[in-house]
Amino acid sequence: MVAGSILGGNLDQFVTTMSWVVGYSIDNLDWERINTDWLDGSGGEYEFTGFHKMKFGFSVDHDKEMVRVTVDVPAELEPQVELAIAIFQNFQLRDRRRSMAKSKGPGKEAD
Repeated sequence: MVAGSILGGNLDQFVTTMSWVVGYSIDNLDWERINTDWLDGSGGEYEFTGFHKMKFGFSVDHDKEMVRVTVDVPAELEPQVELAIAIFQNFQLRDRRRSMAKSKGPGKEAD
């Protein structure tokens, strides 16, 4: 199991990245559960199974600035998870799809 903290604004991007690592496609029901747990401030635990099985959990601090994450994956995937935590802990990432929609509007390409 790998544990660490990431910037709160990176939770969606971190979860997406972890799903890619195990070969799982997150669906709308998964996102609904994650977002509900985020909004109520309790955090949550989830299990995703793709090419590999992953157990993922998170808890939020009071101001949602940092998120504590735990990721249980097969040992051979742990270095990838450790790298992802380091990146999402130190760099604020943005959701390109949302940024494009805000700056260019739906259906318009980014420069």
